[in-house]
Amino acid sequence: MVPSDFGALEVLMRGGPTPVNTIGGKIRLKSGSMTPAVDRLERRGLVERQAHPNDRRVCLVALTPKGRALIERAWDDHVTVLERAMSVLSDSERATLIDLLQRVEKNATAKLGDKSG
Repeated sequence: MVPSDFGALEVLMRGGPTPVNTIGGKIRLKSGSMTPAVDRLERRGLVERQAHPNDRRVCLVALTPKGRALIERAWDDHVTVLERAMSVLSDSERATLIDLLQRVEKNATAKLGDKSG
């Protein structure tokens, strides 16, 4: 699975059906690249396009049961790898790292603008 596929599936796992452009913004993929990515995921039976209930101009992308099963397994594997990598740190060091990363994220969002939708 390519990183953009993992990112798109993760966005859908966390947020439910989501407009294509919103997914692209969250994973920093330009709209011209997002449509082929959704096409690829749809061909694999991992997502499906749905009409927006209130806006006919908007196409939502949703996980299929197959897509949900895949991303949940992939996410569990991802968490396991991160836990192994972090095992070298004490609880205090982990807390410090989390704090630092949150500060960097907040600053980046403020400086660059939150383009995730």
